[in-house]
Amino acid sequence: PELAALLAHPEQLDPVKIPAGVGTALVALLALRRGPQPWLDELPRDYDFGRIRSYWQRRPFQLISRFVEAGLKVGGYTFQLKVDELLNRSDEMRPQRAVEARELITDL
Repeated sequence: PELAALLAHPEQLDPVKIPAGVGTALVALLALRRGPQPWLDELPRDYDFGRIRSYWQRRPFQLISRFVEAGLKVGGYTFQLKVDELLNRSDEMRPQRAVEARELITDL
């Protein structure tokens, strides 16, 4: 309801436009002063929740594409298992599916 009221009457935001603009400029200047942060440019090799979260928050499209890629690979493997089950060839395909499972895990 409050957002709808603001969208209907944007002139209500006039008193905060200048302070908001100054705040935005200040944050941008402080970020420039801080300089490059190379540790945010590559995925950390050691587990550090904050750094990993920061890394992926800066790359939302890569994160989504990674989820899609993982889902398709796991889904394809699961589909192959179900086809083997339906065709009653699970036992004869077990060695091949074990190799594929290992490759799937190392790829992800």
